[in-house]
Amino acid sequence: VALGIRMFEEAPKKNLHKLGGVENEEFYNHSINYFKKKLKDPTFVIFSNIKNEIINNLDIPENKLIFLNSLNSNLSAQDTVILMSKFKYFIISNSTFYWWAAYISEMNNENIDIISSKNFVNQNTIPKRWQKIN
Repeated sequence: VALGIRMFEEAPKKNLHKLGGVENEEFYNHSINYFKKKLKDPTFVIFSNIKNEIINNLDIPENKLIFLNSLNSNLSAQDTVILMSKFKYFIISNSTFYWWAAYISEMNNENIDIISSKNFVNQNTIPKRWQKIN
């Protein structure tokens, strides 16, 4: 399961509301538990720039968690999107970067399951077939 977590670390805190805000750990844990019930023994690959309290509090066993820090890897942004697009299951925060990876994956795979944050500023950009969780 590709887990895209955007922390908007480059944005001033006073402007976070304009970007939809940072998604909370309840959203991620609810989505993680959905996939734990749906899939047999899933592994979660976290795509994020920083590791913080939200990531530290996720309901994922250590042996089922891979953290890919895009700032510390040799992957370019394009390579990261291509890698993510190979997944069939997604949990994405309100980030156009992760949105594109999930959308591209739909073009290449059947039976994609995507859970999206409801914090996208423009709700019309989230396809109706994607699950939206607060």
